[in-house]
Amino acid sequence: VNMPKNLKVIGNDAFSMCPRLSTIDLPEGLEEVGSYAFNYCINLKHITVPKTIKTFGTNSFGSSGLETVTIAEGLQELGKKAFAYTSIKEIVIPDSVQTIGKWAFEGCKQLESVKLGAGVQSIEKHAFLGATNLKELVIPASVVKIDSEAFLDCTNLTAIKFEGNAPDGLVAEEAKDNGLYDFVPFTVYYHEGAE
Repeated sequence: VNMPKNLKVIGNDAFSMCPRLSTIDLPEGLEEVGSYAFNYCINLKHITVPKTIKTFGTNSFGSSGLETVTIAEGLQELGKKAFAYTSIKEIVIPDSVQTIGKWAFEGCKQLESVKLGAGVQSIEKHAFLGATNLKELVIPASVVKIDSEAFLDCTNLTAIKFEGNAPDGLVAEEAKDNGLYDFVPFTVYYHEGAE
């Protein structure tokens, strides 16, 4: 599908459950992709996100056939379930992104590589829930908040490396209260002098 160049918004549910949709051209100038806009587009394999889009609606590409995503500088937030249950293998989050929303990559079992941009400040609860192929992650110094269970059921995640100080929230408060640190399945690495 080729979109008109003056398009500003793709509305909620616009292409939801369109199994024959295999390509989409998101034009420069597009500002918003609505909730469930491409949900269950099972033959949509790749998208390029232009710099003019600032945020995605809930589940905008969830349960689609996406395998590769290219995101230009400009996006500020990955909304709830933005890429949940897709087949993405790697993702580069640009420096412009500040928030990785709840369940953004939930159930992305093929996800092996995540490069977080230097502007990410918050990783919300269950952001990477069940990303079972993710093995290690580098957290940039810009991150000040990681909600508890952001990496729940990332069963092969063995190392998290902080480029700055470790933010609160990596271990759930109930785990702290009950002394359950031994159940955190990864090793945390800090730079020398970190707090």
